[in-house]
Amino acid sequence: GRELGLLTVLRAFVIDSKAIESLAREAESAAPDVVEMLPAPMPRVVRRLAQSLRAPLIAGGLITDKEDVLAALCVSTSDETLWSI
Repeated sequence: GRELGLLTVLRAFVIDSKAIESLAREAESAAPDVVEMLPAPMPRVVRRLAQSLRAPLIAGGLITDKEDVLAALCVSTSDETLWSI
């Protein structure tokens, strides 16, 4: 994607601590523009992973209310009622 001038996103489903370690290694190797971690409602995990990445982190998946949005720095959601927050 980068060769075509596109933004690259590494998207990963994080289900346990091993997945977090694996994602950090993958991100280092692939050097994406941003990393998207799903599910998002894991504020402590999101903060810990964001500190270990060089790329910005998008927290996506299972975003259901304003508290979820405010708990993450950047989110992705298909719930249009949350887009204006």
